[in-house]
Amino acid sequence: MPAADRIAEKLRMAREKDTLRCLKAAVRGTGWRINQTAAFRQIGQLFVVGFLDSWRNADKVAMSLEAKPMAVDPLFWAIMDLEANGKEPLSFRAWGAFVCGSVPVAELNLTAPLPPPADAASMFVTWLDEQAREFANHYAANPFSTFVEANKNHRERGAYATTLICSLILEGRIGDARSLTEAIVSGRRRSVGTHVSEGKTFYQRALTWLDTHPA
Repeated sequence: MPAADRIAEKLRMAREKDTLRCLKAAVRGTGWRINQTAAFRQIGQLFVVGFLDSWRNADKVAMSLEAKPMAVDPLFWAIMDLEANGKEPLSFRAWGAFVCGSVPVAELNLTAPLPPPADAASMFVTWLDEQAREFANHYAANPFSTFVEANKNHRERGAYATTLICSLILEGRIGDARSLTEAIVSGRRRSVGTHVSEGKTFYQRALTWLDTHPA
């Protein structure tokens, strides 16, 4: 790597560190909490998490917001026989290995000239508040499953299938949940990754759960 690129990378790393330090100060009193590079909170019946990522190979800062219903993880844990996860702190829903994936809601990229770290952190928190509350209002009037079903990565690659199946069950769309689960187990539908407990995938366990919990 040329010397100029190494210097630029070091400066960007220092900026990233300063921005995250400023973010901890910016969330005080806002209801948002920080874990690693994420800001998270509960808004109504939603879990929302925002990520602030400073690129190291370009003058760019990426902001993103993801969401999922609070109820999907407890259902997922019940299906996987991992109810003890319910005792974990709220941040576990963002970083835990056995959780439903949060679904992207919004993103915003800042490019050069970038604002100072304190301004970037403040801008991020303001943006999170606006986007999270706007989506919470949307969620109050629309089933979360429809939001997942419209997601491009879900339609093309089967992403967020676990989150969708749990959402469908919670919304009373048991037939749709079963049809999707059976299609994934049979290989007729794709899914991105899966969780395995005691030799059975989530989808295999979900079919058993549906058999023992009829609508």
